[in-house]
Amino acid sequence: MFRLAVGAPWGRRPCLPHPPRSGTRSPARRPCKPCAFQIDRRHHLELQWQRQAEQDALLAGVPAALQSGRVLEVQSLQHLERILEAASGQLVVLTVYSRSCGICKAVLRELEAVCAESRQQRARIVFLRHDLHDAFDWPSDVARMYTIKSAPRFLFFVDGALVRTASIADSRRMAHGSRTEVQRVLELEHRRLRGTLWELLVKNAPSARR
Repeated sequence: MFRLAVGAPWGRRPCLPHPPRSGTRSPARRPCKPCAFQIDRRHHLELQWQRQAEQDALLAGVPAALQSGRVLEVQSLQHLERILEAASGQLVVLTVYSRSCGICKAVLRELEAVCAESRQQRARIVFLRHDLHDAFDWPSDVARMYTIKSAPRFLFFVDGALVRTASIADSRRMAHGSRTEVQRVLELEHRRLRGTLWELLVKNAPSARR
């Protein structure tokens, strides 16, 4: 927590330079008193402890979250590494999206449908999603780790190792097409991703079926 101590007393205007009048010499500038910043170290430490407690609780709840069979939101690189460690022997699919991407919204809806389908078929696949940018609109630590610069992007992991990446047609390349053409391209891309998913399931994780 930062507190700003202003040198100018209350009720007085701060010492700002006045524009010179015509025909007169510019007056000497009065020196301004420096401002001092004071850091509330106790409040800062309390925030750090709170964030650490939330991170520990998030990592401790990974095994229970994997048992739910739902699409999980990856919060950080440490969270992703903990999920990959707990999901050993399973195929892990990470979908990187962006909040400002219109195509990503359709991809996330398709991801939920594929997750429900794989759950019905008792396929041991873990579906994850992760925002490309953090709360400050900077690339996240996961995006920096795997050099992801655009969304949507798909990462496939087996036993914690990245085995393949895939992308979908860029919305900028489909901007000049009609709505029917865009829908057709998206359906083709979805079928291609489904084929890649089941191919990796059979090839790299033959024991991933119950």
